[in-house]
Amino acid sequence: MKKLSTLILLFFASVSFVSCQQATTTTSINFNLFKQITQFQSVFTKSEGTYLVYVYSDSCGACALVKQDVYNFASTYTEKPIYFFNVTFANDAAEYRELYLIYIDQKQVATPVILVVKDGTFDSTNQAVYYHAGVVAVRNILRDVKNGAFDLFKPIS
Repeated sequence: MKKLSTLILLFFASVSFVSCQQATTTTSINFNLFKQITQFQSVFTKSEGTYLVYVYSDSCGACALVKQDVYNFASTYTEKPIYFFNVTFANDAAEYRELYLIYIDQKQVATPVILVVKDGTFDSTNQAVYYHAGVVAVRNILRDVKNGAFDLFKPIS
């Protein structure tokens, strides 16, 4: 009986250890390999004109849920630039944070968010196209952009 309980204990300990190892792999994804934005005032001023901005935070649980999806997308998608903005480390004055919120027509900085900047503009009156907040919305916009189904990025015929 003692051997059986020891075996069961070892089994659960090894399962726990493997689970921890797998979680570490997921959290080791590093967005620093991609183009970065470090200030609220820089979100809408990139020279490319048309690009995506992934807004996230290190303390955001929902961001952890889409981290792998965003990483996979950014690693393979080459048609438009994607910038990564970790708001945890935004290093500009609070007034720029407020201007950012006014520009996107929001009351608080939400994460995870994909912002779409088209030809240097962001249309806050068309939130369904330019502002994608939350796990489902982020996954949907990444899927649509990747599959060429995002109307704003389709060539005009």
